[in-house]
Order: sequence, then C-alpha cells, then structure tokens
Amino acid sequence: MRSIPNPPDALEVYFRSHRGRDVVTWYGRGERRWYRYFSDNAGTAHFSAIVERRDVPNDILKLYGERVK
Repeated sequence: MRSIPNPPDALEVYFRSHRGRDVVTWYGRGERRWYRYFSDNAGTAHFSAIVERRDVPNDILKLYGERVK
C-alpha cells in the first residue's frame, strides 16, 4: 500500500478531530474533505486517508452539525 502525502491542513484538522466508536480512529473535516486518522498504539495518531463523507460514522457527522445518512 502506497502512502499519500498529508494534506497541508492535516495537523490542524487533527486537533479538531473526533474519535470514532472503535477508539482507534479519528475523523475530522478539512477544506471540503474528510480526513481519517489512526492510532499508532503509542499514544498518538497519524493521518491515514482522505475519505468520502459516506465513510464517516453518523455520530461524527452529528458532531459537525451535518445531517446523517
């Protein structure tokens, strides 16, 4: 699997992100895009991917004031 470069606002979005129910995944909304972060099991998280809105859990969408699926 190839890694993709972090978007320029990835760190800023991470600080505003919310942890998913699985406790190892965070989601945050960047400029017109959703970012996913994963825990590294060492106390930090790392940018993982740009994801489609449909892949963001409903509880996270609600936290951002978005209509759920």
